[in-house]
Amino acid sequence: MFVAEALSVVGQYLAAEAWTGDEYWWGYREDAIPNLPLSLDQAGEYHRRNAWILLRRFRETIAPENVDGLTDGLWHEALGAHQEYTVHRAAARRQIADARAFVRDRCAHGQLVGAIRYEYNGEFAAIKAERWNTGKYNKWLRDGKVCHEDIFSSYGGSPSRDYSYLFIEKHGLADIVTASPVETEGHYLSSYMKLMLRVSNKLGMSRENQLTKAEIEAELVAMSKLPGMPIISQSLAESAATLMREFESQSGSKAFHEGKKRQKSG
Repeated sequence: MFVAEALSVVGQYLAAEAWTGDEYWWGYREDAIPNLPLSLDQAGEYHRRNAWILLRRFRETIAPENVDGLTDGLWHEALGAHQEYTVHRAAARRQIADARAFVRDRCAHGQLVGAIRYEYNGEFAAIKAERWNTGKYNKWLRDGKVCHEDIFSSYGGSPSRDYSYLFIEKHGLADIVTASPVETEGHYLSSYMKLMLRVSNKLGMSRENQLTKAEIEAELVAMSKLPGMPIISQSLAESAATLMREFESQSGSKAFHEGKKRQKSG
């Protein structure tokens, strides 16, 4: 599949319901819509148009039909919409970065295959795993295309400066985002235990890395909505998060309070 589609699949896999599908809106590019002046009187044509765009996106029910319909009251709404916009933009950019890192890491370790093809409907030419370690992958994943010299030339050589669209192996990606990474080694694990283990693996939990209960709860609820995972309630997620943490990490345990005392005395 085309890389943009693959990144969307990965984004939904990683962010669950937090992935809205609007992450690639042009307005979420860096500094696409800068801060607005505090009042309509101070705004030029550029800022007025940006304010109108923000209203159309975040205050659709009150947005005027065109820029000329802006009023002082609507400008105040646009200022609030811009604050909301900056939050959404930061989340979208973080989610896209996570999706790109996910694809890159798995291509670099041979778990996924990226490829190009020179001609429309032609044969795919696979990109070797080691080529994903060159640092150029960010540009590939951002632009959706790859320069031939990036992947086929030796250092110092340049067989071609042509570009081809980037594709990601469809079936390999489907296997990754739908299958649980938990190895059971023949032992029975309920779907809930698989969910807990999968969350633990994703968060990198260990005795030294004890996340907060709230962080674990949020990931349990999000991951439970993925294909093949059991849907769990918030109350069940709270109970599971408690069981996933070390006893010494529980705020009500004697070991927890003794650890806090040692930290203060040190």
